[in-house]
Amino acid sequence: MATILLISESAASVEPVKSVLVTAGHSVTFAAADTDVLEVSRSTRFDVALVDMERADLSGLVLETASKVVLFSGAPADVTRERVRESGAHGYVRKLGPERVREDLQHFIATASTTK
Repeated sequence: MATILLISESAASVEPVKSVLVTAGHSVTFAAADTDVLEVSRSTRFDVALVDMERADLSGLVLETASKVVLFSGAPADVTRERVRESGAHGYVRKLGPERVREDLQHFIATASTTK
């Protein structure tokens, strides 16, 4: 399965998503602080970085360590698309519940494994 870097300011808010991804067989590493992201990105290559839109500023940094960078957003679609464009991310998934995030992320996981 995929290796996923999950970046958010709050571990508690993304714990349900992390649990669903781990249950589906993915390896998930959580990073909250900029220093966590730097440390993890130096030592591990990820298939996908799932980045909370509030941390979209880290997208450029993780582009070097992840095959795909995907924003995780609860904002309106037009706002999210603009942030994807600005950040250089490959796309986004909506915050519509953990199972829905897992389903929507599958497209990015599948295309990441073909671009390794």
